Amino acid sequence: MSASLPAFMGITEPAIFGVNLRFGRPFLFALCGGAAAGFAGALLGAASTGMGVAAIPGIVTYLYSAEAIRNYFIIHGVGMLVSGLLCWFFFDPNKAEAELEAKKAE
Repeated sequence: MSASLPAFMGITEPAIFGVNLRFGRPFLFALCGGAAAGFAGALLGAASTGMGVAAIPGIVTYLYSAEAIRNYFIIHGVGMLVSGLLCWFFFDPNKAEAELEAKKAE
């Protein structure tokens, strides 16, 4: 949970190295969410006015039109929905933690 706020601000390293890579599956699910968001962006023809600004602060690069802002929220919603649903249905954190503990004991 502590890695989510920095991730929403564009600093994803705590989430990647502290959570996702540790368990494996959430990392793959995040990749799928990013791919789905990229596909949605391509379908919508989304384009920003700058680069390097990510997540919530990135909205400033889409302020040039109402359609661009709408696309921004759709794209981010698709990414969060896909990765969130994949984790919800296909990842059990208790089981993953037990597997990590078993590996440490070996």
